[in-house]
Amino acid sequence: MSVFTTLSPEQVADLLDRFQIGRLVSLEGIPQGVVNTNYRLTTDRDRYILTLIEDSEQGEALDFATRLMDFLARRRIPVPQPIRDRNQGIIQEVLGHQAIIVTHLPGESPIRPTPGQCAETGDMLARLHRAGEEFPLYRENPMGPGRLAALLERLTPLLSKRQPEAMSLCRESLDALAMGGLFTSALPTGVCHADLFPDNTLFQGERLTGIIDFHFACQAPLVWDLAIAINAWGFTPDGRPDRPCLEALWQAYRESRPPGREEMRLLPQTLGAAALRFALTRLVASYFPRPGEQVTRKPPEEYLERLRFHKEVGLDLGTGQFP
Repeated sequence: MSVFTTLSPEQVADLLDRFQIGRLVSLEGIPQGVVNTNYRLTTDRDRYILTLIEDSEQGEALDFATRLMDFLARRRIPVPQPIRDRNQGIIQEVLGHQAIIVTHLPGESPIRPTPGQCAETGDMLARLHRAGEEFPLYRENPMGPGRLAALLERLTPLLSKRQPEAMSLCRESLDALAMGGLFTSALPTGVCHADLFPDNTLFQGERLTGIIDFHFACQAPLVWDLAIAINAWGFTPDGRPDRPCLEALWQAYRESRPPGREEMRLLPQTLGAAALRFALTRLVASYFPRPGEQVTRKPPEEYLERLRFHKEVGLDLGTGQFP
């Protein structure tokens, strides 16, 4: 979440005329995140989140995300519920952008997650994967090998001069991904959030109250989604495993949805691939920043360190022994 497009109260009031959710009371930009524009929207009836899609080519992604959120909410997964306008439509147009309004869930995103919060997250991710088995729509992973190769190609002229070590690390990791079979093996595949970081969750104390931001949601190997979550929740900022958090998330996930033998075999490689995905997108955001009023840019160094760890040390979750 970020604020790239500034809206006036008058423009939001005009948007609210299409709905039956009350009159505008306040509007607050949300700086966290990196992809779209988000506001906390308060009316005289309730609180909501207003999102403007910044990439004009993401119409299919938005339709997938809104349908998925509606599907999961009806199955008691704590996700925002899309709000329908007077004509039962969900996706709106605001200043040339596609936009949606969703329910505002209670809770706050954890800054430094506790093992209890990690366990809640692992269990809820497994529940999401099980619930998604019945979801009928398909969206290809927008961050698959082809996309990662394109990102690295864009970065190559700058990285090779300014960060040659990072360039070599990313190139070797991309080559390993291409040869490893992660996206070609017959792995269990289904609905993935694909961006389950702490700032995309909400908690009240140790209780998870919400999973938000489905911009990257897709159909992909479930172990890909699990690896993203392990990297996001189970490591310290300097790229070392956080044993209590790592163990809590892993144990809770596998108790709810035990990974199969092939998933376990490919999990170490998948952890590296997931680290590469975020190292590259953060490097792109660092070298090619997008203008905006309130924008959070996350340091690529955190994920370069995770990538280096997975290459040089590795993590064997099958043994239950964590470094």
